[in-house]
Amino acid sequence: MAQIKLNATYGLTGALPAVSGASLTGISAGIVHAEMFRLNSTATGEHDPLTDWNTTDGTHSQGRIGSGMSVSSGVFTFPATGIWRIEFNAWFYRGVADSQCRILIKNNSGTEITKSIQSVSDANYYAHQYTSCMLDVTDVATDANKIKFEWEDVGATDGGTSAKLQGTASFTATHVVFTRLGDT
Repeated sequence: MAQIKLNATYGLTGALPAVSGASLTGISAGIVHAEMFRLNSTATGEHDPLTDWNTTDGTHSQGRIGSGMSVSSGVFTFPATGIWRIEFNAWFYRGVADSQCRILIKNNSGTEITKSIQSVSDANYYAHQYTSCMLDVTDVATDANKIKFEWEDVGATDGGTSAKLQGTASFTATHVVFTRLGDT
């Protein structure tokens, strides 16, 4: 065994032994999956689910950690089990007053996990909405562990046609973020 000496003037001296983490337990690797998707086109009316998603593909220095989420017809499938944080950021325009816009995170069975409702009292108004949740994904194959996002223009006097959920492939406006926080 190597000897370590404490020198009052200079601190530790001598060779330090190598430390192996092979016997350690209960330590995770930290965040091993994180990814952002953006809405590629503007949506009007009700959409359940929103379907025009694309990864940010590294534009504007936005990256991804780990293997990615998969999306088909607006339904997202997780690449691994674990505790996941899901964030839905919506940017919308409302052309008429006295209405509500809602964003929802649902599982593929249709169960609401979380939602945000914002009243709009003025016409020609831009707004931001946010909602998030944490989901314990225990089986990536079940519908209860697949996610979709919904947009609703509620109570509009124009039939929901003036509210526009902003989406574009040019920059990130309405977007969702998936981050795996740890094991289940």
